[in-house]
Amino acid sequence: MKHINPVTTKAWEKLRSLAESKNATEIKNYFSDSKRFNDFSIQLEDILVDYSKNRLDHETKLALIDLANETGLKTAMEAMFAGEKINGT
Repeated sequence: MKHINPVTTKAWEKLRSLAESKNATEIKNYFSDSKRFNDFSIQLEDILVDYSKNRLDHETKLALIDLANETGLKTAMEAMFAGEKINGT
């Protein structure tokens, strides 16, 4: 399994840039979108994860997905659930 420092990735740089540009946006401005709850929550059986009450928009969500892809998160998760040793320390 490859070990990638997330702060060295292009996705991290994009997220840093987004954070700087969106930092002044008040969170209440995000709630004008009537589909916000649907876009920023997920339910699995009786577990609901509602992350719509955070300073997050579609562009930032896509950048976070890019970071997960660039760092190989899916592969690492599969290794963990397969019982492989994933802790390098």
